[in-house]
Amino acid sequence: MPQNTTAVIIPVYNRATLWRRAVDSVMQQSLLPSNLIIVNDGSTDETSNNIRKWLGDDKNNIINGVNITLLTQEHSNASTARNLGLSEIKDSNKVCDYVLFLDSDDELSPNFIEATTKLVQEQAQVVAVSSPRLTLLDGQDHKKQYHSKPVFDDLQDMAKAPVSWMLYYGSSILSCSLFRISALPKDGFDQSMVIGEDMLFASQVAMQGEWSVVAGAPTKFWRQDPVIDDAVNDATNDAGKDATKDNCINGNAGSLSFIHDPKQSPESAMLAIQARVKTFKLVGSSKIVRRSYLHGILRDFYGLAVTSSRGFNKYVYASLVLYHSIMRWLTWLVRQ
Repeated sequence: MPQNTTAVIIPVYNRATLWRRAVDSVMQQSLLPSNLIIVNDGSTDETSNNIRKWLGDDKNNIINGVNITLLTQEHSNASTARNLGLSEIKDSNKVCDYVLFLDSDDELSPNFIEATTKLVQEQAQVVAVSSPRLTLLDGQDHKKQYHSKPVFDDLQDMAKAPVSWMLYYGSSILSCSLFRISALPKDGFDQSMVIGEDMLFASQVAMQGEWSVVAGAPTKFWRQDPVIDDAVNDATNDAGKDATKDNCINGNAGSLSFIHDPKQSPESAMLAIQARVKTFKLVGSSKIVRRSYLHGILRDFYGLAVTSSRGFNKYVYASLVLYHSIMRWLTWLVRQ
C-alpha cells in the first residue's frame, strides 16, 4: 500500500475507549500516513494504559509501515498537545510535508488522506484542504444521525473566503482539514487560548495561500447527547429547542460555544469575544473581513447577554431586539 509524508496528530484526554475510533480511522486509510502521533493530555482514566496495550511496551512502534508515537504531558489543553505533536515532527527530523489534527472523537473517511494530499500536491498555491463534515449524535441510550448527507455548501463558501468565514462563525473545521506544514504559524497554536485557538491558527494558515475543498471524503464529527440535551432543555419552546440543538451540533453560531457549559457561560462567551478580537487584529481589515468580524462579535455579545440573563425571558427578548437593530445598522455602515 502506498504511503506519503503526512503526519496525523491526535490529542487525547480521558477517552479510555473512544480514542480507538479515531485511531482506527487513520490506520484504515487507503493512503496511510507516514506518522501518527498520539498525545495523551494528562488523562486520569485508563486512556494511557489502553493506548500502551495497543501500541506495545515502547512509546514508538511501526504498524503497517506507519510510525506511531505516544507522547504524554501534564494536563493542559488541546493547543499544547497539538504543539507537542508538531515539536515531535521537527525535533525527530521526521519527513512530513502535511499534517492533520484529528480530534479523538472524530473519524476520517477511508479516502480522506488520499483525496486531500492529491489535491494539495497538484496545486502548489493551496495551503489547506478540507472535506465535508458529517455530524452524528452518539448517546448512551440511542444513536441518532442528524445529517444523512455531508454538509458541503457552507464549506465551499469557506474556501472562497476562509478568514471571513472563520471570523463570522468563530471557529474552524480543524479535524477535517489537511495543512501544508510549510504554511503553519511559526509558534503553532496559541496555548493561552482555550476557545477560538483553532480559528486563529487556521486564519493564519489561510493568509499564506489558497484554501480548497474535496467532495466524497466526509469526516464524521461525533457529539455527545447529554451535553446537548442539557442545553436544549433550557430552550423555552419546540422551535427554540430545535434551533438550539442544531446550533450545538453544528457550531453554526460561534457565540453558542458557551452553551456546552451553562455554569461557565458568561466566561466562555467573553473568551469567544477575546479570541475573535485577537484573530481580527492579526489577519487584516479588508471590507469583507471587517463585515464578518462585526457580525461575529455582535453574535458573541448577544451570547453574553443571553447567558448573563439566563432564566429571564424578557431580558433575552430585549437583547435579541437590540442585537438585530445594531446588526442592521452596522451592516449598512460597513457597506458604505
